[in-house]
Amino acid sequence: MKYLGMICRGHLPCIARHKVHPESKKFLQLFLAKGEPPDRGNLLKAARGLHLAFKGMQTEEIYAVLTEWPDLLHQAIRSVLQRQNPAGCERDQQKTGRKKVF
Repeated sequence: MKYLGMICRGHLPCIARHKVHPESKKFLQLFLAKGEPPDRGNLLKAARGLHLAFKGMQTEEIYAVLTEWPDLLHQAIRSVLQRQNPAGCERDQQKTGRKKVF
């Protein structure tokens, strides 16, 4: 799982010296408060928040949660998105009949 190292260590995965990996940046933006810019400091706070969410768990346990219960992970992401933009989620649900996750 590509986000496992980020969650276990609470660090940002970087491509170059100070450039955050684009996929990780997109993922972590889901956990930022509405209106917060996706700068390095805010993304680091989000990564540390994910790290604290799994505090006390071994790497194997975190991997099991991320792979065996993807529905739980999708529900968590969906609830974060709904808190950030409730009107957008309702609009997507009306168009397609289902809620948009990403």
